[in-house]
Formats: sequence, C-alpha cells, structure tokens
Amino acid sequence: MTGISARSSLRINGNRLHLTLDLPLTMYGDLTAEADRRGKGIRELLVEALMSISRPPELIRTRAESAVRRGWDDFSVAEQLEATTKQVAAWRNGIGVEPHRPGQGKGKI
Repeated sequence: MTGISARSSLRINGNRLHLTLDLPLTMYGDLTAEADRRGKGIRELLVEALMSISRPPELIRTRAESAVRRGWDDFSVAEQLEATTKQVAAWRNGIGVEPHRPGQGKGKI
C-alpha cells in the first residue's frame, strides 16, 4: 500500500473525532482483503491500527506492571487499561508480584 496517496478530513465534535478517508480503490481492496483475512470489518481493522499507535503495547504493559506493584488487582488494571485479565496476570507473574484482593487500588491508573 505504500506509494498510494489517500486524503482525509477531520471534524471534532465534543470529545469525538470524525475521520473521513478518501482512498483509491486498490487501497480499499487491500483493506478489505486484510480485514477478511483477520475475520474483521474494515472499521475494526482501522480502529485497531489507530489504537496501536496511540496506545502502544509496551506502554500498556509498563502501566500495568506499575499498577500491580502498587497493589492494584488484575481485574481493575485490565478494565482501566483495556487489556485482558489473563494478560495482566501474565505480566504480574513475569515481575514476581503476587495477586492482590479486588478493590485495593483507588482512582485512575
């Protein structure tokens, strides 16, 4: 998809961003094929791509590890950081921290 130009326009409404893309048909075809390959819609594929840029996995892991060190439970960390409890538990185990009882952390991570 490199070398193909695409235009976009942005409109902000409150805390929402409306993004309009004007893509060449070949790029749209590539997006459709990739979405089909992953069993997702184009919208889901684009949202995942944007989330990975704005919330890189390394940052989420670092914040999760810091939170469990401060006493946060896996569920609360996962909920706030939009991760799975299984992933938070794996990160916690990886740094040698025992699980905490629910409700130990207060506020935002």
